[in-house]
Amino acid sequence: MAELLLIITAWIHVLFAIAVIGGGFFNLYVLGPQLKLLQPTDAAKITMAVGKSFIVLVWTSIAGLFVTGIIRSAYVGFSKAFGFGDSYGITMNIKLILFAVIIINAFLITKTARKIQSTTPQERQPLGKKIRTLSTANAALGIAIVLLAVVLRYNG
Repeated sequence: MAELLLIITAWIHVLFAIAVIGGGFFNLYVLGPQLKLLQPTDAAKITMAVGKSFIVLVWTSIAGLFVTGIIRSAYVGFSKAFGFGDSYGITMNIKLILFAVIIINAFLITKTARKIQSTTPQERQPLGKKIRTLSTANAALGIAIVLLAVVLRYNG
């Protein structure tokens, strides 16, 4: 029974990661380029509507990743998961640092997105660029975290 719960927890953990990373890639590489084809006022309306929903998904997924990560670490053993005595602990700690940076960036994105709602179209451009830069950084960090997760699975 414990093994089944671990499998379910790992599956949920992966689903949360897919939501954050996949959603970020969709926004950057599918939605973003299409918005550039629209009139600025129409693009702004769509961006704000999508952003409100996506922010909820991101923060829910971050909370879910945190909770399922703690559960999975408890199964492995906290001293092994967060220690520096072997490659597993070192890899996990690097993964956690990258996850912390994603959380900080998500906070900055959320704060900037809320600020955009009360700005003029001219003020939106640099704020939008800031969001795209932070989102691109989070996409790269997400790729690195997935690589580290694979390393943990097969070499940790």
